[in-house]
Amino acid sequence: MSTLITPTPGRILVLCDKGEEITDGGIVIPEAVQEKKVNKGTVVAVPRVPDLPMEVKTTMVLDTLEPDQVNQIVHAFKTDFNVDDRVLFDKYAGHDLEVDGAHYVILKDEEVVALLEEVDDATS
Repeated sequence: MSTLITPTPGRILVLCDKGEEITDGGIVIPEAVQEKKVNKGTVVAVPRVPDLPMEVKTTMVLDTLEPDQVNQIVHAFKTDFNVDDRVLFDKYAGHDLEVDGAHYVILKDEEVVALLEEVDDATS
C-alpha cells in the first residue's frame, strides 16, 4: 500500500535529492554520516485548491461578495510553486519524513530559498 501526502495550504512536499557524496578517491559517503543535510529537491505535491464553499457558489451570496473577497478565498490556498519545480531550502527547514524508503520534507512557501533551473552552457 502506498501513501498519498497532500500538503495543507501554504506548504509544499519536496522529494529530497540523494545525499551521497563521493570523495576524490572514489569513496562514497552516505547521507546518514554527513554533517550537512541535503537541502535541495523536487516539488512533488502542492495543496489542492478546493471548490469555493457552497455559500460562495450560490448566486445570492456571490452577488453580496466583492471580487476582492472571492480572490482572497482562492488566494488562501494558492502556492508559488508547481509540481516538478526544483527548489533550494535551508538546512533545518520544514518537517522531514520518510515514506516508502524516500526522504521528503514538507516546507512552508517562505522556507524555500530559491528555485533551481537547469541551463545550457552552450557558448556562442
